[in-house]
Amino acid sequence: MASEIKVDTISEKTSANGVTIDGVLIKDSVAHSGLVKLHSVTASNSSSVDFLFSDTGWTRSAYHSFIIKGRGITSVSDAVRFYGAFYNGSSLVSGTYQVAHFYKSSTTSDSNYARSTDTDFIDFLDGTIGTDTREGCQLNVEVFPSGDSTSSSTIPTFFHSNLSAKFNGGQIYNVKSDGTFDSTSHINGMKFYMSSGNISTGEFDFYGVKR
Repeated sequence: MASEIKVDTISEKTSANGVTIDGVLIKDSVAHSGLVKLHSVTASNSSSVDFLFSDTGWTRSAYHSFIIKGRGITSVSDAVRFYGAFYNGSSLVSGTYQVAHFYKSSTTSDSNYARSTDTDFIDFLDGTIGTDTREGCQLNVEVFPSGDSTSSSTIPTFFHSNLSAKFNGGQIYNVKSDGTFDSTSHINGMKFYMSSGNISTGEFDFYGVKR
């Protein structure tokens, strides 16, 4: 016969090892799902939005990739692009970004492709947004850092993203990007910024994908 116990609070054991129920550990500050939210940043006339591993708790030993979701992204300046770049230490790391873009507009029936190679940044938008009413974009990007905490990898860092934008007049623009970042230095964070001027608004969440 099944029984039921109703309580208001279940406390951890005095050893602080948590409580195990049906093989699942329940413990403060321990996440169990594959996708774990680690950090959030809200932009408000910000020169950039920055996620450093030291601030977010992301480590190669615990997570195999990280995901950043940005929504409500608008710009202070008109006709600008939305860029990203990787950190090593407190500086942007040098290396070669190679990106393949697939993009489509709501005003045409054609799909377009483009490739880019740059040593400074990723162009997520591959187009421009402006300052007119209701212009803006949102972004999902996942990054797979190369190597581990002590050694370099024989393959580069990989990333893929999906960005949707709305232009003045209601045009919808979608860009899917896949790329690599080839560098002998380990990345330890990511930066988002506009090609000119500040990020006016935007809410950004940083997630780790557990091993």
